[in-house]
Amino acid sequence: MPAIPDPQSAIPAPTNRVLVVDDEPDFRHLLAESLQAQGYQIIEAEDGEQALREIASQRPDVILLDLMLPQMDGAEVCRRLKADPATAPIPVLIITAATDRVDRLNGIAAGANDLLGKPLDPADLMLRVRNALQAKRLHDRLQRSYEQLQQLEQLRDSVLHMVVHDINGPLSAVLAALEMLRESPVAGDPVAGKRLQTAWRSVGMLKDMVAQLLDINRLEAGQRPLHKTNWDLAKVALAALDSLGALEEGRRPLLVAPESVLVACDFDVIRRVIANLVGNALKFAPGEGQISLAITRAGQMARVAVTDAGPGIPPEYHQRIFEKFRQVPSPCRRPGMGLGLAFCKLAVEAHGGRIGVISPARPVAEGGLGTADWGAGAAGDSAMRDPQSEGPGSTFWFELPVGAEAGPKSR
Repeated sequence: MPAIPDPQSAIPAPTNRVLVVDDEPDFRHLLAESLQAQGYQIIEAEDGEQALREIASQRPDVILLDLMLPQMDGAEVCRRLKADPATAPIPVLIITAATDRVDRLNGIAAGANDLLGKPLDPADLMLRVRNALQAKRLHDRLQRSYEQLQQLEQLRDSVLHMVVHDINGPLSAVLAALEMLRESPVAGDPVAGKRLQTAWRSVGMLKDMVAQLLDINRLEAGQRPLHKTNWDLAKVALAALDSLGALEEGRRPLLVAPESVLVACDFDVIRRVIANLVGNALKFAPGEGQISLAITRAGQMARVAVTDAGPGIPPEYHQRIFEKFRQVPSPCRRPGMGLGLAFCKLAVEAHGGRIGVISPARPVAEGGLGTADWGAGAAGDSAMRDPQSEGPGSTFWFELPVGAEAGPKSR
């Protein structure tokens, strides 16, 4: 498990190290002495090659770089520094006596953070160096804070993985016991049988949540193998609906699949993706609001679209909603972990597909979606919900490449 980051280490110790690069020794030494008198640590270099070596070994906080250097000029040195992510954050202040506008523009185009003209004004120089150093310190603070957040996220994921892994064993034992009870005489009693069925389904949902957490970690690490076989998406969708059971009595979504669409996929993973999307729709669609599950094909992509009549999703959440532990504020939200859509995104992308949401969504017609209607829905008299009496709704969709892999077809 990663160690908990020390907050005191978030602020790197300042070095006040300035590299002065100039091929004129007298000017270079004069500049160095002026900066040393203000408490700066000075590194000197007389040409571009030496400057790059000093930067690699001592990593200055600010670079004062003469534009007119022999062999490798200051613009080229600056370009190389800014092209390297390790040195790009170091502020580069180009010093030049050039009056030619093109030369000065070349220095700026190379990525210089500031431009100083010779002869230098000492007060101006000190202010520019001080400001550049402050900018570098702010960058270092932000970088360190970002790294600390990454470490905390890794720690959180490690703890979650361990907890979920430990929960998985007892849950499996409870589920096995409930399955045996379902075959026992107890299940014949109407009341006991119904309660037993509810318990069995609830434990099954917990098992799915545990598997989801484990799979998210493995998918993020690229360690979750996909067992692809050839499947008709309608078959996968029916299995997903069956797995939801009587979660919402009398609210089985309408499946619209006007044609057979064959894809190579991991059946269990894509079944869970569809079940997640339908389960979310059932949570948010009000009352008896209709849910539709449409499967269609557009070119070389197969699309599954789940449309509800819920409250809709604000545009600023359309991307963020697929992040781990991210939830959209909603008065009708039921408790959840905010992992379902994160799993869906990782699973679909691992299959070479893509996923998204359209909200507000227009009604989906019973005849299904045409290839020109992606993301909009087909309006008509057979619309499955009345937009005047229900929310604007959302359509969650994902696409997978059409086609089959070598091997048996599962239709």
